[in-house]
Amino acid sequence: MRYALALLMAGMYATLAQADPMSEARALGQASVGTIHSGIQYSGAQWTQPAVESSPDGYAPYGVDPASAAQEGFLSRAQCADSPLSRPECAALNSGGDTSQSGVYSQAAQAVPDEAQKLRSGQLPLSSALTGVGVGGGHYSACSNQTVTSGRKYHDEQYCHNYYLRVEDQPCAKNLDVDVTWHYSCPSWSTGPIQTDPYWGGGDPVPHHCEYTNTYWERYCEDRYSMRWAPYVGYQCFDASNVASPVLWREWTYTDTFAADTWATERDVWNNPCAGYDARVPPGLLPPDGTDIPTGGATGTGPVDKCERTASVCTQPRATRWINNHPVTRNCWAYQAKYSCLNLDPKSDCNQPRWGSCTNIGTNCVDWDQFIPNVCTATQTRFSCMVEDTTRQQTVTNCAGQVFTDSHGVVWDTGHEPDSDLGLVAAYMEAGREAGGYLDPNTLEIFKGYDSRCKKKLFGLVNCCNKGGSGSGSLFSNSAIAAATTAGRAGVSTYMYDALFVSDAPNLVINGFASVFGSGTSSALAGFLAGEVSVQSFLSSLVPGPWTIAMMALQFSGLMDCKDADIETALKRDARLCVDLGAYCSKKLPLIGTCLERTYSHCCFNSLLAKAINTQGKASLGMGMGTARNPNCGGFSASQLQQLDLSAMDLSEFMDQVNPATVTPSATSCYFQGETSCPAVH
Repeated sequence: MRYALALLMAGMYATLAQADPMSEARALGQASVGTIHSGIQYSGAQWTQPAVESSPDGYAPYGVDPASAAQEGFLSRAQCADSPLSRPECAALNSGGDTSQSGVYSQAAQAVPDEAQKLRSGQLPLSSALTGVGVGGGHYSACSNQTVTSGRKYHDEQYCHNYYLRVEDQPCAKNLDVDVTWHYSCPSWSTGPIQTDPYWGGGDPVPHHCEYTNTYWERYCEDRYSMRWAPYVGYQCFDASNVASPVLWREWTYTDTFAADTWATERDVWNNPCAGYDARVPPGLLPPDGTDIPTGGATGTGPVDKCERTASVCTQPRATRWINNHPVTRNCWAYQAKYSCLNLDPKSDCNQPRWGSCTNIGTNCVDWDQFIPNVCTATQTRFSCMVEDTTRQQTVTNCAGQVFTDSHGVVWDTGHEPDSDLGLVAAYMEAGREAGGYLDPNTLEIFKGYDSRCKKKLFGLVNCCNKGGSGSGSLFSNSAIAAATTAGRAGVSTYMYDALFVSDAPNLVINGFASVFGSGTSSALAGFLAGEVSVQSFLSSLVPGPWTIAMMALQFSGLMDCKDADIETALKRDARLCVDLGAYCSKKLPLIGTCLERTYSHCCFNSLLAKAINTQGKASLGMGMGTARNPNCGGFSASQLQQLDLSAMDLSEFMDQVNPATVTPSATSCYFQGETSCPAVH
């Protein structure tokens, strides 16, 4: 464990410019030849015991202390000098030379430095070197070939929804029309109103009049008499001879007319297509026209298919209009409104063929009616889906019962199980490399994740939280980008997926692609990433590569209609780089509470190893990953990293990527000589 932590810390403080990993591996191996040879020659006590017994902590091979082994080796040689046959391990120490001279400085021992030098330079096979110390002349037995299954099936949780369709911001317009009615009247003592001209065609108002009858008395004279005024007498009737006669009286009746009283009344008539929406607003929550703020609270439940008015704007403000020859003034003649509603229109994205290969693990309600008890308007169904199957069969040599008979006939227990430590060693080496190459310069965080979210809108069929499909995310590794842009460079990691994080951390991408695009912020890549870019825009700047297949998969899945952030999250999830933190309602109608959009949150990492260390490391430190609303995707400080126990972590998902079967014999010299023409190996 101390070795693993030291490796991480060394990697963290290393420079970002990295040497070719195969050259480093070869140098490390050759530098160890002397130690290995010395252990065989001088530390017989250690090499002649089973590995578990020679380990201070009882666990091979990590408990062997080379310094202690050397000290015990000298002690064993001294003991063997006194009693060369008393201990079986003395045979190995003395068989390489003349044991009669105590075996301490045999001829074979004198030849060790020269053989070690030849072994370091690759001029001497290991078996020849071992012969010089009395080990190479024997033979092994009891090994067998076995077929073992490695890898595993990977599953993740995916979702679909059944819901009533939400329809947001449906527009409608209501227009005011005013009925103007003209009225006519006469006093009660008159007759009417009477249309004055029966042939009137001039429109309203139509002239009307009133009639009334008047009776009065008048003076008159008989025929042949005329009336004139006589002084002191008054009116008199006189004939032609000027003979006076009394004035007679009679009653007269006549009809008179006058204009009828005329006035107009107004009646507002709204042409209102919005009335249906208004009726679906719970009582008390419909605001006055021209505002979206109700004057009070709900006084009733309303129907299940509820609406709320989200906007109301006067589009024809105050004006006076002449209607039916009458001036009419109103503050607003028309309103434009918008309504968001839950329609009783069942929708589902659960009928896709891909769910047929998944296991249904439960359905739960994710949105309830806020006014009517026990009415669910949206459910979520969860599926466990196999996203990758890496199981494979390999033939290994099992030497658990193996023994070695040396040149003197002594039988040694050399049994050992097939070595399974390659993946673990690769994990520790890769962890150190990532800690050094991906240290956030701003926060000094190591193994940092990024808050990645996607949205499922409940007012459409597109689910922007689908995955890319067809393994699309796996086509974005650093080595895939490098292979298409520079014919592949050694040192470009197949374990890293920096291209998927250009929107999250451009500087991180620069570090990850330093061996492809040039190092430092002066590279052409740094200039491109100076602005905000998406995965699509980044890849479109490169020559066509394997990601074009991924884009086709995205198009087929419908994700190309989603926002860039949703697409990038789908690709990250498709590469198994994310930890699912659940979902929450991220958008709802404020008055009726109907959820319009659910957001699914993830912490995503640019490598599987970073994901494993981050999640398990936080669990061991009691930190947690946060919640869907408030994810904790951050990494570790240097002090926190030193508290982690990598040996207690399950790194199998990463180690499954380290497949020795991919190292073909034709590539052996390339891998182990560190040639720059080698393909990527990590």
